[in-house]
Amino acid sequence: MGDPAKNSHPESEIPYQCAYNFPAVLFTMGSESWPKLKQLYLNLTKDGRYKVRRTLAFSLHEIAKILGAEKTEKELIGVFI
Repeated sequence: MGDPAKNSHPESEIPYQCAYNFPAVLFTMGSESWPKLKQLYLNLTKDGRYKVRRTLAFSLHEIAKILGAEKTEKELIGVFI
C-alpha cells in the first residue's frame, strides 16, 4: 500500500493514511518489526505531498519512543535533516 510506484495518482489518499497510521502499526507490531517497516517509512518520507511528510514529522516523537533511543539515533536522525 505504501509503494509510491503503485500509488502514483496525485490524489491518492493511501500514502497519507499510511503515514497517519504508521505509529499505531509500529506500536502494534513492536520495535522488532522495524526492519520490515523501515522501507515503507523511508518511502513515505520522500513522498511529494506535503501532508504526508508533515504527518510523519508530527509523529516522529512517537516513533522514536517506540523504537527506543539506540534505534532512533541509528535509524531516524538523518531522515528529517
